[in-house]
Amino acid sequence: MKRTTLFLTSLAVLTLVVTGCDHSPVHPGPDAAESVLLPGQVDHSAHAAADARGVTGDPVVLASIRHATARYQQYERALDDGFVPLSECVYMPGLGGMGIHYGRVDRIFDPVIRATEPEILLYEPMANGRKRLVGVEYMVRQVDWEAAGNEGPPSVAGREFDPPNPFHPEALVAESYTLHVWTWRNNPAGMFAPFNPNVGC
Repeated sequence: MKRTTLFLTSLAVLTLVVTGCDHSPVHPGPDAAESVLLPGQVDHSAHAAADARGVTGDPVVLASIRHATARYQQYERALDDGFVPLSECVYMPGLGGMGIHYGRVDRIFDPVIRATEPEILLYEPMANGRKRLVGVEYMVRQVDWEAAGNEGPPSVAGREFDPPNPFHPEALVAESYTLHVWTWRNNPAGMFAPFNPNVGC
């Protein structure tokens, strides 16, 4: 497994490293196109697939996330709104992909979590060179979250964030609460699983 360098742009350029991917072509199964969600569709299968904690997610909040991020189906709009590429496509053999991360640095270092303003957008690269929005990721540093007077982990749609992992090799991930939400692509592993078997690189 390779490591992919992340570049975050703030008042200065911040360099981070996240778990990278195997850059060999990996594609979802033959029925992958049918698992792509359109703005008017409801992701029943993903809602029904409880995560490891048995949480399926508040459908009202999940719908609000989809509504707020629908414009980012065109990733150029994400760039216009201040999202910058943070990684190449992330994929873990046997687990699936996360896609390419586009993030808002100001939100990552903001201790406030807003369901309709995710810190990171997740894009799957397409054969035609385009990028398809497949989900979002929330991230907040534990030190910032607690300094703001919060106790316990944050949550979105009824699901608590994954805790910081001090053994993770990447500093920002090691010190942050994170949560993936697959609002734009069915995930058989669960709505909040970190990796999605239906997402390739």
